[in-house]
Amino acid sequence: MSPLAAASLSGGLMAAIVWGLCRVTPLSASARAWAWWLVGAKFVVSLAGLPAIPLPVLAPAAPLVTAVTAGPVVPAIQAAGVAEVNVPSRSARDTTSPWRLVLLAWGGGVALTAVVMAVRFGRTRRMRRAVQSAPSRLAATFESVSRDMGLSVASSLGVSADVASPLVTGWGRPLVVVPPAFLDLDDRAQRMALAHECAHVRRGDLWLGLVPSAAAGAFFFHPLARLAAREYGIAREAACDAE
Repeated sequence: MSPLAAASLSGGLMAAIVWGLCRVTPLSASARAWAWWLVGAKFVVSLAGLPAIPLPVLAPAAPLVTAVTAGPVVPAIQAAGVAEVNVPSRSARDTTSPWRLVLLAWGGGVALTAVVMAVRFGRTRRMRRAVQSAPSRLAATFESVSRDMGLSVASSLGVSADVASPLVTGWGRPLVVVPPAFLDLDDRAQRMALAHECAHVRRGDLWLGLVPSAAAGAFFFHPLARLAAREYGIAREAACDAE
């Protein structure tokens, strides 16, 4: 079985188990987010594979001498007790061609997914460059919320008409971006929304989210991989609301 097929089966099995667990057990939003994150990690790790580590516990077996022949075995070789291994025919070797076609199609799908993600990344970079500084009053509210949330990572706040709702972006220095309409909200609503985005930064969601996204991209054809990424996103937002 190819690594792609094995990863699809093992990851799908874990996704089914987590789906059932979330339906029968009253898990918190944070626990559900971690469970679905582990499903994405299972897909990615199973596809990458782990290197085999030799453990010299038993003595090495005696070497087996074999002779590869394309036709009838020579009687003298049979008399010497040498094992016979027949070369597989061309038709037998050609049975692997469907897997090659599958891998080719999979590579094309992954490449297309990578292009889509690169386009989105470019849009985000352009948005970050065009972001405007937040008014002093809102910036002071953001600093207060950041302190209350106990952020250990420096972050900044900006305003952009390119976003419809508050969001956080950036891995090295997170940037919280709000739309212009956010300025019209009352102080309580602003603090609640800013605390939600600060919770994303404190939880490390910007980095953790890469794993489910990678699983959904590499297994674009797998409904359970996409389910895991979607359920992770829903649980992650609920966990930030709870905080």
